[in-house]
Amino acid sequence: MYDKNLISKISKKVSVHLIKRNIGSRNPIPIINLNYILTKYQPNVIHCHNYSIASLILSYINAKKILTVHAMNLSTKFHSKYDRLFAISEAVQKTLHAIVFIQKLFIMVKVDDILLKNNNNSTTFKIVQVGRLEHEIKGQHILINALNILINKYSVRNIHLDFIGEGSSLKYLMKLTDKLSVTKYVSFLGLCDREYIYTHLRDYNVLVQPSLFEGFGLTVVEALAAGIEVLVSDVDGPLEIIEKTGYGYIFKSGNAEDCGSKKND
Repeated sequence: MYDKNLISKISKKVSVHLIKRNIGSRNPIPIINLNYILTKYQPNVIHCHNYSIASLILSYINAKKILTVHAMNLSTKFHSKYDRLFAISEAVQKTLHAIVFIQKLFIMVKVDDILLKNNNNSTTFKIVQVGRLEHEIKGQHILINALNILINKYSVRNIHLDFIGEGSSLKYLMKLTDKLSVTKYVSFLGLCDREYIYTHLRDYNVLVQPSLFEGFGLTVVEALAAGIEVLVSDVDGPLEIIEKTGYGYIFKSGNAEDCGSKKND
């Protein structure tokens, strides 16, 4: 999967090759195309973000293979095929260190590009969640249930929740908002590029990251840089960010009641 708008913003000095593999396809032709491109360029380093890619690269292609590990619950089946592994957080590093040697990768956020919080006089309390719409990983359903608690238990009406991102759970989440009768309080904005996010984060009162699994939490750092409040589940990467910075609030992972109760914090 890729976004044409994001691809168009990559520097023209960078060659972008699309191997045109359909999601879930077992057609070997895209893999042949991948190896053809690598044979043509003869790279010194191949940097992967999908743990299984190294197993698809032909052995005669003599290049260092490195992998950036983004999540806690990924298979380690192909890790031995990489020359070096990088973790995006200490939480990921500690989880994998007993299995393989792994080095921490320092995440860089261009904070100068993030606009600082507005002192707006809006009477609506605005919540944002940024990430792939995959509720079994990112926990968006927990946030929707917490919103329902705020509206129907605490009688909060001047509130609105925006989801930024797209993914396979969109229909499920939309049905959930309808089932809970909170549809008018929720907007699904779709995929937005970093420029949009960096410009509009400051318009919100709080960013909530309700993830069930999360290796780091880049959007949490971006929200802190924008000067808005953050509320995260007590898992791995996001918890590490809150503990190290001393800013933000935490709720029990998977617990919509606890998430909603943070309204007074």
